[in-house]
Amino acid sequence: MMKAITILQSWASLIACGAKLIETRSWATKYRGKIAINVAKSCKKWHIRISNICALRLRSS
Repeated sequence: MMKAITILQSWASLIACGAKLIETRSWATKYRGKIAINVAKSCKKWHIRISNICALRLRSS
């Protein structure tokens, strides 16, 4: 069975494309390995702006 984590969009997109490498949580886990990313329904305007800025930076590098 594959583990999954729920993350707000656009953080989920940034993780999926490799632009965000670290996700921190308030609880510890010993799990290391592949994980499914579940995108939460909520999405704020500032999440979209940050995602667009990061995408532009990735394209220019």
